[in-house]
Amino acid sequence: MARLPKPGGDHEKWAHLLNEYLLVAHNPDGTQRSDSISALAATVGLTDLKTINPAGQPVGNFVLSNDGANLKWKADTVLDVTNYGAKGDGVTDDTAAIQSAIDAAVNGGTVFLPRGVYMVTGLVIRNKGTNILGDGRWATRLVRLSGTAPLITMNGSGTKIGHLRYASINNVMLSGNFMPGPLVRSYYADTCLFGQINFIHCVGRAVDFVEVWDTRFLECAWEDCGSASEACTLLRNSTAPGTFGFSKDNTNQIYFTCCRWEGFRNGALRLDGTFGGSTELLNGVFMVSCKMETLVAAGPFIQTTNNTTVIFVNHYTLPLPDLMQAMQRQLMLSRTMRRIYLCLMCLSTGEMYRALPVPLPTS
Repeated sequence: MARLPKPGGDHEKWAHLLNEYLLVAHNPDGTQRSDSISALAATVGLTDLKTINPAGQPVGNFVLSNDGANLKWKADTVLDVTNYGAKGDGVTDDTAAIQSAIDAAVNGGTVFLPRGVYMVTGLVIRNKGTNILGDGRWATRLVRLSGTAPLITMNGSGTKIGHLRYASINNVMLSGNFMPGPLVRSYYADTCLFGQINFIHCVGRAVDFVEVWDTRFLECAWEDCGSASEACTLLRNSTAPGTFGFSKDNTNQIYFTCCRWEGFRNGALRLDGTFGGSTELLNGVFMVSCKMETLVAAGPFIQTTNNTTVIFVNHYTLPLPDLMQAMQRQLMLSRTMRRIYLCLMCLSTGEMYRALPVPLPTS
């Protein structure tokens, strides 16, 4: 039933409640009274008042609007997961509630996670243009409850025209809760954005990309991720033949800007252009103003295989002992790589080295 807002309460709901109170009149069963068309509605030329909330949808997800002739409920542009039943209390399994909000972004939209700790087993972004938005990297946390499925899956349906596009995740912390399983997996996608995300406490690879194009990481951090056998972040052209993710295309144009990797165990970033028998060139990986540092290093910080080219590193910082180890390992790069650019490499001692490009041994 329509009512006035409560003084001191109904935070961020006043406009909706006032609209409903002024323009909506119901029968006891919630249906519209036949004489309820108000003088206010008549003054704007509205002839009908359709106020019954669509079945299965909380009224908090809708706003009262009009289509030029009738007043009607329209879906809000921001899908708040708490309106779909998510608790964010650090205990409740919020997987189904958050997934319902994500699926409601049929033609794209923002799925908002207010401050809280949301326990999940795995979420899937299927729709183009879906934006997952939190209240901040510590304020909003998505934490693995159980299982090894990716915490967030962002897959297209297949290679090239089957790509998922324009999806993004911003202002959240993704925690593996000291368990194995990727935090983000994206196969067959392009033009995605990851902004101000903390990837934390993940045993094994935290980010797993296959055939991903034109995607940005902005001010992200990886902390306590990876394992003795896996790097924190893995970029590949393809998975194994006969499996989902197999591709005859490549991964290209991936940008890391003002990002940080700390506490990894076997590499911060691995670029694998040969996995699955791929013969395509994994290319165009840009690292600008990034930092890598760890006390435990079982392998080079940046790792590459054959079929990897055009790697650009600018204003890159790592401790001096790690750089010297890297130099001994051919700057952490495959000997068969081509077009490697290292500019203004900054050491913890304050020294700088400038190299453009870096010559690699041929034997």
